[in-house]
Amino acid sequence: MWGSTRTGAWCEAWAERVHAVRDSVRHCMSGEQLSALATILGGIIAAAGTAVAVYLTLASQRRDDARKIEASLRQEVAEFGRLAYAQFEVFKEAQSGKSQIPVRDLPALMAMPEPIVYKATADRIARLPYGALFVVFHARIAEVVSMATVYATAHPSRPETRPTPERFVDATTAETLAAGWGDICEIARTLLRRESTASSLTEATIASTLADLDSVHEQVAAKGASNPGLSKPT
Repeated sequence: MWGSTRTGAWCEAWAERVHAVRDSVRHCMSGEQLSALATILGGIIAAAGTAVAVYLTLASQRRDDARKIEASLRQEVAEFGRLAYAQFEVFKEAQSGKSQIPVRDLPALMAMPEPIVYKATADRIARLPYGALFVVFHARIAEVVSMATVYATAHPSRPETRPTPERFVDATTAETLAAGWGDICEIARTLLRRESTASSLTEATIASTLADLDSVHEQVAAKGASNPGLSKPT
């Protein structure tokens, strides 16, 4: 009972202070001053409202841009995935001996179109929850295409007077290239289905690369230890 009485008395005292301050402001300020104060407060409120409206508009535009970018990127991945699947089937047939692929035709056979959307939106891909996986996707395509060029140009030297027989992609090479296109198909599937494993797949790729780089680092460090004159990377 005493506590509630004390609380009520405190509230009454606080209300009296608020009324006293309000009455003091009214008595101290003329009508023109009150009008000026109201104008200033109105301007502040209007400016704050405008800032909030601009912020909400920009946030909505960013979300809309992110949706459009994602839709375009996924459509491009779908087209590249379709081409990757065709490449996968071609090399699986070559691996099984059902077809023969001239080695000299590898660069033309495995040529891929330029990723126009990916290049145009590369600076905004980070806004997507799995944007890093697009980088992995196109890097893997570039890797397997470059492998085709290497296979096509790496042939034993022969005397020019002797005719060179047509060389075909052997089963081992076909298996390697099929595996490369298979990885690309898996990444495309993950992107198109928006699977929850997208981020973990990206992290796994980074971890695998770091393991390789750590191995190189250890080899370089060991070589530097055996040869003190060799400069070691920091």
